[in-house]
Amino acid sequence: MRLSRTARLILGIGIFAVAFAGLYILYSQQSGEQELVKESLVRAQVVLPNLVGERKDLQDKLTRWESELAAATLSLDKSQAKFPVSVESIEYSEKLFKIADGSKLQVMSLTASEPRDTKAGDITYAVTTFGVVVRGEVKDILGMVNAIVTSKDFTSATVEEVNISIPVRELPTETSATIRLVIYDYKGK
Repeated sequence: MRLSRTARLILGIGIFAVAFAGLYILYSQQSGEQELVKESLVRAQVVLPNLVGERKDLQDKLTRWESELAAATLSLDKSQAKFPVSVESIEYSEKLFKIADGSKLQVMSLTASEPRDTKAGDITYAVTTFGVVVRGEVKDILGMVNAIVTSKDFTSATVEEVNISIPVRELPTETSATIRLVIYDYKGK
């Protein structure tokens, strides 16, 4: 079957019309997508400088926080170094005897408790309590308390109580005092 020239012409125009319509639809879709892409690009170009600025701010904050963390870690390490690894009552007893002797006081008694664990937040400390009873003049007793408070050997200690007993009718050299101090030992978390 041979098609006539007119039929071929109509068939050609039909095929061309279908192809043109298909291309037009495809072009319209692409044009719509191109508009969406342009709008997205414009929005991205508006948002991008803000994001770059936020990134810089966040990077600055991160740098600042890292330096604060390093400083806090260093401070923690220094603080931990001040605490003794373990409280040896014999060593502290000797130091208390030396301070009493240097203050011209007579040690009447010295007691030390067993270390007990105490928590402060997440940190555990071993706490040892010392009680020392001394006899001498009031100024010497106060000198001993001052020596304990300012001594590098007692940086992790707290003088909790000083009870001075002054007899009414006796000589000032018969004055006695009970000094109670607590020594903290860092145990960790």
